[in-house]
Amino acid sequence: MQIVQDDFDARAKEVDEYFDFVEKLLSAKSEIERLDEESTAYSFKYFSYADEAGTPCSLRVTTDLQKTLKANGFLLVYNLVESTMKNALEAIILHLFAQGIGFDELSNKVKIIILKNAKSCNPESLEPLLTQISSDIIKNTFKKDELFSGNVDANKIRITMKKYGISSRNTVNGDCLLTIKKERNALAHGDISFTECGKDYDINGLIKYKDDAKAYL
Repeated sequence: MQIVQDDFDARAKEVDEYFDFVEKLLSAKSEIERLDEESTAYSFKYFSYADEAGTPCSLRVTTDLQKTLKANGFLLVYNLVESTMKNALEAIILHLFAQGIGFDELSNKVKIIILKNAKSCNPESLEPLLTQISSDIIKNTFKKDELFSGNVDANKIRITMKKYGISSRNTVNGDCLLTIKKERNALAHGDISFTECGKDYDINGLIKYKDDAKAYL
C-alpha cells in the first residue's frame, strides 16, 4: 500500500500546485479593455513571465480563459480520485498474490469478486496463465482498466469497499465527489464547454472541493 500512498501524494501535489497557480492568477488585479468605441468592454488579467532570452513579457488572461482554468480543476481532481481507487484495489490483489494466498483462503466476499472477474475472462486466454490455479486466478482475472469508467463518487467507493469487506473509517462524507464526477463527465463528453462550467464556480469553492476529495481518499 505504500506505493499507492506515494502515487496519491505525488498526484495530490500536482493538483495542489495547479490550484495554487490558478488562485494566484485569479487574485491578480483586473483591467478593462475596449477594442473600439463600438465594442463591449471586458476584463482580463496580466500574467508576467520571462521569455527564453530573459526578456520580461506578459500574457493576457481573458475572463473566458479564467473560467476554463477553473473548470479544468475538475478533471485533475477526478483523475486523482479514480486513479487512487484503481491503485488501491490493484494493491490488494498484488499483495494477495505476492503472499501466495490461495483462493480457498480468501474471504467469501473476495471469492465472489474473483469468480465474477473469471467469468468475464476469455477462457482460452486465461488457461495458459493458470499454472498454480489457486493463486494465479486471483491475479490474472483482475482487470484494473475495467474497474471504473468515469463513475467514481463516494457512493461507488462505499459500494466497492463493501464488496471487498473493507470497513469505512471516514469522517468526511464525500458529497463533493458527486459534483466532481458530474462536472468531469459533462466536460469529458462535451455536454458543456469549459467556460460554461467554470463560470458557475469561484476558486475558493473549487479549492474546498479539492481538499474535501483529498480528505475523503
